[in-house]
Amino acid sequence: MNKIFYTAMVSLCMIFAFHKPVYAADYSVDSASTTQNDGNVLDGDDSITITSNGSISTNANSDPAINMTGDNITIVIDGTISTTGDSSKAVVGLNQTTITNTGVISTTGSSAYGIDLDDNAVVNNSGTIQTLDSNSDAILVRQNGIVTNSGTITTSGSGSEGVRVDNNSKIYNSGLIETTSEGILSVGDFITIVNSGVIKTSETNSDGIDIDNNNNVINSGIISTVDNSSDAIFARSDNTIVNSGEITAAGDSSNGISFSGNNNVINNTGEIKVTGINSYAIGSNNDGTMVINNSGYIEAINTGSFAIYNDDVDVTDTTLNLNNGSRILGAIDLGNNGGDTDTVNVYGGGKSLPASITINNAEAINLYASGVIIGDTVTTVDATFEKSVSVGLSSLSSSIHNTIDQRSNAKFQTKVSTDALYQAQKPQAWISTFGEIRKFGETDENTGYEYKFYGVNTGYEWDYNHATVGVVAGVASSKSESDLESFEYNSSHAFIGGYGVFNFGKLKLSTNLLAGYTDSDNKRYILDNINGLETAVSATDSLFISPSINLMTSYEIGSSYEVRPSVNLTYHAAYIDDYKESGSSASNLNIEDRYLQGLSSKVQLAVTNNFNSKGKAEIRLGINTRHIDDDHVNATLNGAKFEYKTQGESSIYGIYAGANIRIVESENMAFMADIEIGSSKDDEEYVNAGMKFNFNF
Repeated sequence: MNKIFYTAMVSLCMIFAFHKPVYAADYSVDSASTTQNDGNVLDGDDSITITSNGSISTNANSDPAINMTGDNITIVIDGTISTTGDSSKAVVGLNQTTITNTGVISTTGSSAYGIDLDDNAVVNNSGTIQTLDSNSDAILVRQNGIVTNSGTITTSGSGSEGVRVDNNSKIYNSGLIETTSEGILSVGDFITIVNSGVIKTSETNSDGIDIDNNNNVINSGIISTVDNSSDAIFARSDNTIVNSGEITAAGDSSNGISFSGNNNVINNTGEIKVTGINSYAIGSNNDGTMVINNSGYIEAINTGSFAIYNDDVDVTDTTLNLNNGSRILGAIDLGNNGGDTDTVNVYGGGKSLPASITINNAEAINLYASGVIIGDTVTTVDATFEKSVSVGLSSLSSSIHNTIDQRSNAKFQTKVSTDALYQAQKPQAWISTFGEIRKFGETDENTGYEYKFYGVNTGYEWDYNHATVGVVAGVASSKSESDLESFEYNSSHAFIGGYGVFNFGKLKLSTNLLAGYTDSDNKRYILDNINGLETAVSATDSLFISPSINLMTSYEIGSSYEVRPSVNLTYHAAYIDDYKESGSSASNLNIEDRYLQGLSSKVQLAVTNNFNSKGKAEIRLGINTRHIDDDHVNATLNGAKFEYKTQGESSIYGIYAGANIRIVESENMAFMADIEIGSSKDDEEYVNAGMKFNFNF
């Protein structure tokens, strides 16, 4: 009797465990559970939590692990949900379902979705959701759904999307979606997709994102496809795509962004690149309108490929805005020559490389940058190159004058300086080295660049009729290059001059005059959308002259300090000879000769201290200004004459601080070291340093 009772009880338990669904209110699973016949069934307003030690699995066909028969269900998964049969979905639900997964959801059969929910559902995944067979979407949510993924979503079978949603849904991906079909499939209107993670597909006919109409795609992450006939983004009508990330397609006949509908808008500040043959970075083949705003990078250089393409059959009125920072490598064909209205607007600015852009089948091309339009080709120039020449000359001449003025400041005969610190009765020979690094930040008009120079000058001076006069000669080398690598030049300078120092009690007047010659080797880099990055080279010669006047007075404080206010004016003028470029396919310029001039000023307050019988130290603060009169350049390209302005502010102001130390080693020799740092308007900064040696005869 006991044996019969025991056998009956075991059989009853097995029936309940393996052949009947489990209906639940609110409960948790914290151990392994294998179920059949619709697994765990949840009716309305239920919740279930699968802890990290818990798991639910099914092995039969058409047998979901969790099946919801009612709405308003909450599921929290920290463990594992898995199915192995065909048509066995891991989680099946109705409306208003919320699923939070930090664990693992997996299916291995065909037509076995990871999650399949109806309307108004919310899925938050920071774990793993994977399907391994065909027609098995990882996540399917219908209308008004919200899917947020910061974890990993993978599918391995054909026709298995990573995430599929219907009308009025939202998808936020900051994790990984890797599929063999569409990464994200939008079946409906008014859907928003935001990707800051990675979306990758690896099979033929597998788009990264496939959207219907009236959708918004915002990408700051990576969207990539690697096989043939697979678009990174495929869209129909009335869509807006904003890309600040990376969109790539590597297969043949695979496009970066492809439209089969009309009235679409693309805003690209990132990168769109295709590498296969017969592929378009951006392509359209339907009637209507398209607006492309590009300030990023677009590339398509393989056989039969286009950076931007509209077919010749459909009437697509395209507006192409090439904004500040736009870079395009690859052919552009806006299609249907004369049969539609295509408008191209080309802008320049601080992020733009010089470019030669050939645009086929555009009805109107407008240039709002420095450059010229010849036929279907727009050539732009970086006017910062010419601007940097005049600013560099101003900086160099001011630095040379500064080395001379610092010597003349030591000639100032006051009570503090009449000791054995400095004797001017004997003729002196001197030599000094100087150098400077000056950085210019990017502005709306100018590219950022760096100008640096170093040099040596030597002089000889003597007293004459209660004044000191001297002669000076020197050489310098300078280099300038832009942050965008749009230009660089290397220059050699030679100069001669004279100076005079006049003491009037507590007032000192010094004047300098320099004249010099500059020889420069220039490189200008051009992004030709057909031929790639090219270099136009040239050589220029120029002459310059620069007078300077410095007025200083002194006030004694105690026995060893002086306060020395001063003002300085420096003028420079230069003649730059005409020159011709060579080396590029279609962008070599002929530049006419021109004159430029500038005026700089300083108002300074210095404090000096005799710290011992052989040493003097100085600290100084000041305000400087610079005005450049170099407003335009006359150029010729392939017989077409044009003029462009040297962009940027003609007048700037700034502040600076400096210090030096002077040590007398003996009656006949002295040494000085100096450093100065400063900053000016438009993010300009510099560091100037030098050393000087004096020898008495």
